[in-house]
Amino acid sequence: MTEALPDVLPEALVVLHAFGSYSRGQLLTDAAVIAAILQGGNASLVVRTRLPQHPAASAE
Repeated sequence: MTEALPDVLPEALVVLHAFGSYSRGQLLTDAAVIAAILQGGNASLVVRTRLPQHPAASAE
């Protein structure tokens, strides 16, 4: 039996199609904004992404 993965919000969203006050290509990183978009009717207009890690942070 496989365990369900926790429902974790992505670190960021990239807007694929403009909607509301968001323009195409905009990077959204606010957790409250991300949650609202993914739970609303505009989830198909964005893509989930992870932010790159800073090289110094991964070296520690």
